[in-house]
This record gives sequence, structure tokens and C-alpha cells, in this order.
Amino acid sequence: MHSGFAPTPEVDLNELERWRAGSVDFLSINVGYDVYPWEDTIRNLAAFRHWLALRPQ
Repeated sequence: MHSGFAPTPEVDLNELERWRAGSVDFLSINVGYDVYPWEDTIRNLAAFRHWLALRPQ
């Protein structure tokens, strides 16, 4: 259920295709957790959402 992506804006989310190709229909991706400042979590969330918005498929 957990992909193991690092919660950074630079992470290569193209790796999500591997999960989709494997017929995974739910995957949890961390955008942050307790050891990261909350501001980093907001930046990560914005970067991940932007990446997804550019790829509606």
C-alpha cells in the first residue's frame, strides 16, 4: 500500500506508472511526516498535485 517515495518536490513521480501497470488501484504516497517541517510538507503536496494536474490520465 505504501510506495516508498521520498517526500520531496524533486521525487520522480513517473515511477507511479509502475504501480498502475501492476494493477494497483490504491497507493498511499507520503507528502511529509513528523521529522519534516510542516512548510516542507505543504511544498511537497503542492508539487505532487501540480505533477498530477499536468497528467489527468
